[in-house]
Amino acid sequence: MLRRYLQRIGYRAESWQLGRNFGVRTVGAEAERLFGRVREMAKASGEPVTLVGVSLGGMLARLAAHRLPGEVREVITIASPYAADPRSTNVWRI
Repeated sequence: MLRRYLQRIGYRAESWQLGRNFGVRTVGAEAERLFGRVREMAKASGEPVTLVGVSLGGMLARLAAHRLPGEVREVITIASPYAADPRSTNVWRI
Protein backbone atom coordinates (compact mmCIF):
# COMPACT_ATOMS: atom_id res chain seq x y z
CA MET A 1 0.00 0.00 0.00
CA LEU A 2 2.83 2.41 0.85
CA ARG A 3 4.66 1.67 -2.40
CA ARG A 4 1.51 2.30 -4.45
CA TYR A 5 0.94 5.60 -2.66
CA LEU A 6 4.51 6.76 -3.30
CA GLN A 7 4.21 5.80 -6.96
CA ARG A 8 0.91 7.65 -7.25
CA ILE A 9 2.48 10.89 -5.99
CA GLY A 10 5.38 10.61 -8.41
CA TYR A 11 8.16 8.63 -6.73
CA ARG A 12 9.88 5.65 -8.28
CA ALA A 13 9.14 3.21 -5.47
CA GLU A 14 10.24 -0.41 -5.74
CA SER A 15 9.82 -3.51 -3.62
CA TRP A 16 12.82 -4.99 -1.90
CA GLN A 17 11.97 -8.23 -3.79
CA LEU A 18 13.18 -10.48 -0.98
CA GLY A 19 9.86 -11.96 0.12
CA ARG A 20 8.41 -11.78 3.61
CA ASN A 21 10.39 -10.25 6.43
CA PHE A 22 10.49 -12.93 9.13
CA GLY A 23 12.37 -11.01 11.78
CA VAL A 24 15.67 -12.33 13.05
CA ARG A 25 15.95 -14.87 10.21
CA THR A 26 15.91 -11.96 7.78
CA VAL A 27 18.77 -10.13 9.49
CA GLY A 28 21.24 -12.97 8.95
CA ALA A 29 21.63 -14.39 5.47
CA GLU A 30 19.01 -12.15 3.90
CA ALA A 31 20.97 -9.01 4.82
CA GLU A 32 23.55 -9.79 2.13
CA ARG A 33 20.75 -10.18 -0.41
CA LEU A 34 19.38 -6.81 0.71
CA PHE A 35 22.78 -5.17 0.22
CA GLY A 36 22.90 -6.61 -3.29
CA ARG A 37 19.43 -5.25 -4.04
CA VAL A 38 20.42 -1.78 -2.81
CA ARG A 39 23.53 -1.87 -4.99
CA GLU A 40 21.40 -2.86 -8.02
CA MET A 41 18.91 -0.03 -7.44
CA ALA A 42 21.63 2.58 -6.96
CA LYS A 43 23.45 1.43 -10.09
CA ALA A 44 20.23 1.42 -12.16
CA SER A 45 19.29 4.93 -11.01
CA GLY A 46 22.81 6.31 -11.29
CA GLU A 47 22.60 7.87 -7.85
CA PRO A 48 22.19 6.92 -4.18
CA VAL A 49 18.72 5.69 -3.25
CA THR A 50 16.34 6.48 -0.41
CA LEU A 51 15.27 3.47 1.64
CA VAL A 52 11.89 3.42 3.39
CA GLY A 53 11.38 0.71 5.98
CA VAL A 54 8.56 -0.19 8.32
CA SER A 55 9.31 -1.76 11.72
CA LEU A 56 12.23 -4.21 11.31
CA GLY A 57 12.43 -3.13 7.68
CA GLY A 58 13.50 0.30 8.93
CA MET A 59 16.23 -1.27 11.01
CA LEU A 60 17.41 -3.26 7.99
CA ALA A 61 17.40 -0.07 5.93
CA ARG A 62 19.61 1.60 8.54
CA LEU A 63 21.97 -1.40 8.46
CA ALA A 64 22.16 -1.14 4.67
CA ALA A 65 22.91 2.58 4.91
CA HIS A 66 25.75 1.93 7.34
CA ARG A 67 27.22 -0.79 5.12
CA LEU A 68 26.65 1.02 1.81
CA PRO A 69 27.05 4.76 2.47
CA GLY A 70 27.80 5.52 -1.19
CA GLU A 71 24.63 3.81 -2.42
CA VAL A 72 22.15 5.13 0.17
CA ARG A 73 21.07 8.78 0.17
CA GLU A 74 18.78 8.60 3.21
CA VAL A 75 16.68 6.27 5.32
CA ILE A 76 13.09 6.87 6.34
CA THR A 77 11.79 4.64 9.11
CA ILE A 78 8.20 4.06 10.18
CA ALA A 79 7.49 2.46 13.58
CA SER A 80 11.06 1.13 13.81
CA PRO A 81 12.14 0.72 17.44
CA TYR A 82 15.85 1.27 16.77
CA ALA A 83 16.42 3.49 19.80
CA ALA A 84 14.38 1.70 22.43
CA ASP A 85 12.74 -1.49 23.52
CA PRO A 86 10.92 -3.32 20.67
CA ARG A 87 7.67 -2.81 22.61
CA SER A 88 8.05 0.97 22.35
CA THR A 89 5.76 0.86 19.30
CA ASN A 90 2.46 -0.96 18.81
CA VAL A 91 3.81 -3.01 15.91
CA TRP A 92 4.94 -5.84 18.23
CA ARG A 93 1.28 -6.71 18.90
CA ILE A 94 0.80 -7.79 15.30
